Amino acid sequence: MTKAATLLSATALCTVGSLGIGTATASAATPDAQASMVQGQVTLVQSSGGNYWHLVAAGGAGEAIWSQDPANGDPGDALRAYDGLADGLGIHAYLSDGRMASTAGHASPYYSPWVTGDLPEGNWYRMTVCTEKSGVDISCYYADVQA
Repeated sequence: MTKAATLLSATALCTVGSLGIGTATASAATPDAQASMVQGQVTLVQSSGGNYWHLVAAGGAGEAIWSQDPANGDPGDALRAYDGLADGLGIHAYLSDGRMASTAGHASPYYSPWVTGDLPEGNWYRMTVCTEKSGVDISCYYADVQA
């Protein structure tokens, strides 16, 4: 399944657009709402089932993926990174609880393993996606996601 198909299959109720310089941000929708929010070149998409949040790095270089609850064999309260471009950059995905997933050192396309840990239901956390080169984060974008 391609990234475009994944993003297109996640229908949106609202789209918010704005130009940003430096770090762009997207704020999460209210709980249980489907949303695609755009600020600058960053998109946060909550899947139509409400389980997955995809924070896409500028230019589609990669993404951070948040799995809110277990579904389709994937764990809940889980973070992973995806790198779909052979551009010499890796993807770092962070959650404000301290967990981090990375594609660094792997040829694209590559999904990192899920990084898990139980979190209190209903709490909101900051998810960040960064492009990186040689271990240094270059461009980072963030959004809030719910456990």
